[in-house]
Amino acid sequence: MSDVLKQFVMPKTNLFGPGAIQEVGKRLNDLEVKKTLIVTDEG
Repeated sequence: MSDVLKQFVMPKTNLFGPGAIQEVGKRLNDLEVKKTLIVTDEG
């Protein structure tokens, strides 16, 4: 294990409600994101 203190910062954005899934695609495209993890339910 490393003796060096490290920090990982990840900005959080939570989208929910009608139309959220369409908005996710737009935002990821605007940010030029290549890989992401999207968690959802059946609803």
